[in-house]
Amino acid sequence: ARSQDIIGFWKEYLKKDELQLNDIAAFQVQDIQELKNEGINFALGTDIGTLVLPGNSLHEEMEIFQLDGMAHLEKIKIATHNAAVMIHAQDSLGTIETGKLADMILLSKNPLKDITNTMSIETVIKNGKSQKRIN
Repeated sequence: ARSQDIIGFWKEYLKKDELQLNDIAAFQVQDIQELKNEGINFALGTDIGTLVLPGNSLHEEMEIFQLDGMAHLEKIKIATHNAAVMIHAQDSLGTIETGKLADMILLSKNPLKDITNTMSIETVIKNGKSQKRIN
């Protein structure tokens, strides 16, 4: 229901019947390009705001970075390693290594082929134990 309200808002605001992500994210892509040119390091997060839906927002951010032409592996690094560095938790989070927390997701599709495949969550592993099956 809320996502339909958001879509309706953007369709009316942009005077379009059909929306593409680029229609509502072009200004963000421009900001990303300018910040990259300045050497700014990126991290993705799960913050929420007026038009952000928890759970999907991280995946949507990766799609926005895709509009900039960023490589899929770089987007995954930004969402994992860089995010851990930003919160000073790289000793326990951000990469899969001995001695770190065993928190990860297993996907049924390869995100290196299409970043939207990060939504194909098959299994969530928390503290080394499978928590739930999504699909």
